Amino acid sequence: MRGALPGGIRGGARFTGSRFQRELGTAMATRPHARTASTLLLGTAWQRTPFGHTWAQRKKIRTDGFDTSSRPDLPLDVAELAHIHGNRLPSIMSSAFLHRREDRGHLAGGSGSANGSLHQVVASERDRARGAVDWTRLCVDTDQGRSLLQVVDDSHLDVLVAAVSQDPAENAADVGLILPQGLPPRVTAALTADPQRPTVRLHLLGKGRVAVDAGESYRQFHDVPHILQGSLVVTRGRVTRAELWVATRRNVLPWLVDGIG
Repeated sequence: MRGALPGGIRGGARFTGSRFQRELGTAMATRPHARTASTLLLGTAWQRTPFGHTWAQRKKIRTDGFDTSSRPDLPLDVAELAHIHGNRLPSIMSSAFLHRREDRGHLAGGSGSANGSLHQVVASERDRARGAVDWTRLCVDTDQGRSLLQVVDDSHLDVLVAAVSQDPAENAADVGLILPQGLPPRVTAALTADPQRPTVRLHLLGKGRVAVDAGESYRQFHDVPHILQGSLVVTRGRVTRAELWVATRRNVLPWLVDGIG
């Protein structure tokens, strides 16, 4: 995990609540960070994902399940995180409109290139006085894998990675901030359907769509409002870690190519 200077907190914001709520508030109020020339200009083009890497990640998750580390201060599997947010989530999102039946499973895939890195964003003393806290940012450059013209879709994701409180009352409040109407019983049941896989992911796809991903396949559900896109790690029915997209930016060269086209 590399250190990184924060972009600075927007003026006027104050942060209260649980540790997770303050991390989310701080991340949302932080200005987007500066980018290195290599990723800003070229995105995934400067460091292509090794051949077979995406397939290997899919096989690893299918066989071993998801990384269960609940706290970002513990060693996290960066390759898995990059695969989830740079390959798997975009793949599910791009086909979400095709899957209207909630009782059907779909093969969890993902393609294209995705490079990831973790950064500790340190709040200034002035911002701490307003309740801001340090937070962990996952950066992912991804070509999204949505079409043959993948370079056009090349983008940079800033993802908050934060532990969710395991105190029952705080956990309910933390999750309620992400899912203001909670989870319908049919989604809760899907999260604990396989006792052999106690840890699954709840992907937040936007537009009220979510997906319960057990590793090999996923089921999609509708009419589940949420505030941000991203993915939640869920163990035995309880959310333990949140990975929320706080910023998405197009990479320059693909943006120019798209504009010219």
